[in-house]
Amino acid sequence: MTALDALVRFFREPPAAPRITDPAEVDRLYRHWRVRMLYGSMIAYGLFYFTRKNISVALPLLSKDLGYTNTELGLLGSLLYVSYAVGKVSFGFVGDRVDPRRFMAVGLLLSALMNIFFSLSTSLAFFAVFWFLNGIVQATGAPPCAKICVRWFSVSERGTKWGIWNISHQAGGGIILVIAGWFVAAHGWQAAFVGPALICLVGVLFIWERLRDRPEALGLPPIEEHRNDPELPPASGDDDEGASYFQLVVRRVLLNPHLLMLAMGSACVYVVRYGTLDWATKYLVEVRGLDIAAAAGLSSLIEFLGIPGMLLAGWLSDRAFGARRTPICVLSLLGLAVSIALFYVVPKGHPHLDALALGAIGFFTYGPQMLLAGVASADACGARVAAAAVGVTGLFSYLGAIVSSVGTGALIDRYGWAGGFGLWIGCCLLGAAFVAPMWNARGRRR
Repeated sequence: MTALDALVRFFREPPAAPRITDPAEVDRLYRHWRVRMLYGSMIAYGLFYFTRKNISVALPLLSKDLGYTNTELGLLGSLLYVSYAVGKVSFGFVGDRVDPRRFMAVGLLLSALMNIFFSLSTSLAFFAVFWFLNGIVQATGAPPCAKICVRWFSVSERGTKWGIWNISHQAGGGIILVIAGWFVAAHGWQAAFVGPALICLVGVLFIWERLRDRPEALGLPPIEEHRNDPELPPASGDDDEGASYFQLVVRRVLLNPHLLMLAMGSACVYVVRYGTLDWATKYLVEVRGLDIAAAAGLSSLIEFLGIPGMLLAGWLSDRAFGARRTPICVLSLLGLAVSIALFYVVPKGHPHLDALALGAIGFFTYGPQMLLAGVASADACGARVAAAAVGVTGLFSYLGAIVSSVGTGALIDRYGWAGGFGLWIGCCLLGAAFVAPMWNARGRRR
């Protein structure tokens, strides 16, 4: 057996177990495993943020202590987003076929090591190499979670359940801002990378113990069969039933115009999401005059206040809009544009108004982020190719993040902070325009 064969065997999904026939036992096991897979995957994915978004807290000191410009620091973020985008679409095509537990555990382990290596130098070239590699292994997190969400939760509940799972983004991103702020204040910028990496090494053990593969691997029926979703019509494309995985990817993902529009809208959201999250701390330090710890704490409101906005968006898409995702996205993006403008015009010396504006940015950001990059993409393509669909959308999303990171830095250097804020507001409006034509679109069951 070659090393490649051994690697494929290690990661591939386990075979289906003998079917459990007792309905009461099926119900009991589904109740147990759905809860476990939901909170387990939430914690698992949240930990990936500990070794990815920690850099935003280190940016002010990397600039002050090492003399790097905003454009150079933005380049680091863009390198990660380039490798993350390539990794996400690549791993998306394997994410439907791998064991989430093994794939995510190995990925988080490697990401922790990349962070430790990053802290061992002050060279921009050294930083660039390991932050680029970190982006590749970071991409092992999202595709397996997409598989978990679509294999354990059906279409009619997916907006709500995926919204709950998406708390991992805000919780992970918000908590690490606070933790990294403490580390940096006490031990310098290197601690922003070493401390979170050590936490994630423990998290690898949690992932290995908690997560499992799809229901069929535990002897349970597919979720569509278990829940039956009587309120939704059967999916179109029944002729796909006997198609191979490759054929499904081509038909449902690569040649799907709806997915392309969702991906373009998601790219716009990610320009705003990572623009505000990556640069808010630096803006508060330089323009508002706050210290790093206070600025990081205020910036974390983008993540924490994103949670209620995202949960409301998911619930409304299920209940008020009958599993239609794009109406909520359009309305949220318009609210996001207004919130960013308010953050820009808040006068210095009013941190409570900064907090209000940052909370509103988070509230309106994470509904469309979750729906476009996750639920709507999976709905548009079906559960059997959900990871591939999320991977393709992720590619576009992180192309937006690339534009956001280096683009925001370059615009700030050239035009001041007005350039960065103008980019974010413009992308809100453009994203709404991309997805508005799909106002009435619904997803497929399987």
